[in-house]
Amino acid sequence: YGDFVDHYAVVVDEVTFDGVLVTAQSLKKFTGTAERPIVAVFDTGLTGGLLIRDFWDVMQRKMIEINKNPITDTEDKSDTIHCFQSVSLSIKQSTTPQGSLHIEGNPQVTATSSSTSACEIASSLEISPHLFYIDPIDLDWFDDDHSAPYVIILGQAFLSRHNLNVDMIKRRASFSE
Repeated sequence: YGDFVDHYAVVVDEVTFDGVLVTAQSLKKFTGTAERPIVAVFDTGLTGGLLIRDFWDVMQRKMIEINKNPITDTEDKSDTIHCFQSVSLSIKQSTTPQGSLHIEGNPQVTATSSSTSACEIASSLEISPHLFYIDPIDLDWFDDDHSAPYVIILGQAFLSRHNLNVDMIKRRASFSE
């Protein structure tokens, strides 16, 4: 907290939570609000995954609405949450410096826009039983939470099967298997 860091991120084409496919357009239809991009941030110091609070709340409503394995703490179901078992992200890696995208409201986040070869990043309780989890996080990265991108932060459960290569001079990151 308080550190001035640059976060490496990508714009996500689609995310699959426990078999439920989600895109920026499908979230727009589900919420009835303006379309917001989905952005994945890489954090090598994190074990599992985190969803920014707005994204968590939307996904909880969506998963509970379709009754995907809810966990209920009380009989009145007021504390019903969905415990995610798997997450898969489809992204496209940019190969040009022009692929950089400034995320509105946060100069500290640089995302790569979708432009070329597809890449899939995934994890689950089955793949990484000791590392995988998805929890909510409250972040103050953006000036307006209602127009900010939906952010998923990916830790070692997602990165352990790939090599994350960061070029600090060119301020670019790439994946390799």
